[in-house]
Amino acid sequence: MKSSEIIISNVLNKPKQIAELKDRLLNFMLDPNKNICLLEIMFKKCNLDNQSIEEFEVYITDMISDGRVFPKGISGSRLIYYITDSGKRFLNAGGYVQQFNEDFNKELKKVLDKEKNDEKRDLEIISLRASLKHNKSTRIISIIALIISGLSFLYLVIRDLLLKFIK
Repeated sequence: MKSSEIIISNVLNKPKQIAELKDRLLNFMLDPNKNICLLEIMFKKCNLDNQSIEEFEVYITDMISDGRVFPKGISGSRLIYYITDSGKRFLNAGGYVQQFNEDFNKELKKVLDKEKNDEKRDLEIISLRASLKHNKSTRIISIIALIISGLSFLYLVIRDLLLKFIK
């Protein structure tokens, strides 16, 4: 697995913490005059001991692709990051944490609905098996009743024939 794939898989394994971090970054970028929003400075300010700067850069790239952050080049290859108007509205509406909670609730609802449907299907299968068993025993009883009726009919016919021959 490539290192970028490892970084991306690490990013995907901790979505709530990432959402909280992205919201912190957006809040940090709200005042670019007070906070210089260079990648290295934001990384240090966030005190991310257990993450690499490459992982951190993935978060920033995600925010750029979401349209929440805009990078602007300065001398050399260094970039200053600014929050966009869309990012400000997004943050006021709850930000990435709110989006995470909504997505989590949707997924939870799907899982619960699936479990409910699976349970309903299992109960229907049990009910069908019970009705098949009941139908089988009812069929056997019906066949026995027909045989007894047929034998009774034959007995009566034979008895009447014998009585006619005896008279």
